[in-house]
Amino acid sequence: MYYLLTLIGLVIGAKIGIKFADIDRHFPEWLLHHRAFLTHGAIIPMLLASITTLTQIQLIRGFTIGFCVTNAVHLSFDLFPKSWRGYALIHVFDWSLPPVASWLWISLGILVSLLIAYILWRNFLDIIVTVGSIIFGFSVYAHEGIWFPAIAFFTSAILAVSAASLFFPSVGNRKL
Repeated sequence: MYYLLTLIGLVIGAKIGIKFADIDRHFPEWLLHHRAFLTHGAIIPMLLASITTLTQIQLIRGFTIGFCVTNAVHLSFDLFPKSWRGYALIHVFDWSLPPVASWLWISLGILVSLLIAYILWRNFLDIIVTVGSIIFGFSVYAHEGIWFPAIAFFTSAILAVSAASLFFPSVGNRKL
């Protein structure tokens, strides 16, 4: 049952995570602009990680892993807009961040999302389903060209694993 709950959570989280960042398109602009700081960064993944840690429920842990991985895929594609102006910029209500700050905010969101997913891994099934989530995420956006987003994603993954090993030694040295 433990593995089944984790698997169900991972699949649901991956399905929601791949499109979640664009949920801001369904809100009035006075509330959330497209590419809002809330939906295109690390805030929601950190909130999910907090809930996961507090509840210790396997379904939620799986959901958080799946969500964070596919959210990171989505944000990797958002790092490469046609131009850094208008809706490509991160918006904090009516105010937009400059291009470099927008790029850094999205990059931080990718890194934190992958760090959270890695920290929450408990077994080999988590890794296998995470790989499936990555493949699923990239297949959703494959029509947009995947090379630069893939490089950004996998570079962030390497940085996240390195950061976990450095700052959380018990996580970095575990045997899965």
